[in-house]
Order: sequence, then structure tokens, then C-alpha cells
Amino acid sequence: LYKEDDLTGIDLPTYVNKLARSLVSSHQLAPEQITLSTNVDPLVLDVDTAIPLGLILNELLTNALKYAFPEGRPGRLWITIREANDQLHVEVRDDGVGYDPNAERGEESSGFGLDMVRSFATKLKAEWEVRNDGGTVVDLRIGKYRKAQ
Repeated sequence: LYKEDDLTGIDLPTYVNKLARSLVSSHQLAPEQITLSTNVDPLVLDVDTAIPLGLILNELLTNALKYAFPEGRPGRLWITIREANDQLHVEVRDDGVGYDPNAERGEESSGFGLDMVRSFATKLKAEWEVRNDGGTVVDLRIGKYRKAQ
């Protein structure tokens, strides 16, 4: 994941792809159940940006895999990361059942995951929103990020 022998940078497309595929695999889902698409600009990020971003993606993808596709229904996940206007634009989207902000949390859910996303988003000076649009869509606009030197 690090750029060649340089331990200061993480190749973002490789990092995101490996993280997402590892999470799908760890949820023991049939390969045909989830279609995963990644579209990530070819960036090498400083570890101080890549690690919190990876933790945010981990939580968002885990939530999608746990809640978006109940009863084994098939679905799609998209991860898009673009650099534009001095920001990283990150979108995690699924075509699952959608997000109900008023739903009561199940016993296994503490809300800790979204609290963690908020914390790391604050660290990266990110604005973010969650909305329904044919499933759940999370948009992040990260203002504080560094490319590897």
C-alpha cells in the first residue's frame, strides 16, 4: 500500500480497493451477492490523511454491508474519490434499503461507528451528509488532506 519503499505515502486507489474487497470478504458474503465498484483518482496521500480516511471508509462500508442488504438480497456498492477545488470529494453509495435517521438502533448498534466517522471527519476538516437516493449515499468533502511528498 505504501508507494514503493517510501513509508510516507499510500497509493489511494490500491488502498481503497484492497480495503473494500477485504471488508466484503470478511462479511462472508457470496461473491455474486455484492457488486463493488471503485473509482478513485490516482493519488498518493500522506499517512496522516490516508489512515483517518481509511477508518471512515471502513465504517461506512461495514454499515452498508451489515444493514443495506437484509436477508441476503444482492446489491451494489460504489466508492468514488475525486480531487477538485482543493478538496477530496468522497462518495460511498449503495442501492440497498436506505438510511432512516429516525430508526431506533438495534441492540448490537451503539451508534459508536457514526460517532467515529464524525470524529475523523472533524480531524480532516470534512463536511459530510447522509441522504437517501436509491439507497444510502454518504458524501464527504475533505478540506484538510495532504499528498505524499
